[in-house]
Amino acid sequence: MASELMGIDPKYMKYLDWCGQAGMGNFDLEKITVNGPDWKQHVKKYKMNKNFDWQVAWINENTEDKKK
Repeated sequence: MASELMGIDPKYMKYLDWCGQAGMGNFDLEKITVNGPDWKQHVKKYKMNKNFDWQVAWINENTEDKKK
């Protein structure tokens, strides 16, 4: 929920994706009940640091290797 509010797809945050795949917590937004105003009206797009893609490149490399 927090990453969605930050305007970041939780699957882009691989540790959240891995936790969801492992059954930790609730990764399906359709199954989350939010009491109060519509959360989608409160999304604030965060800017990732300039090195973010470089910092997470190893994750995508390992993921691509497993697909082969």
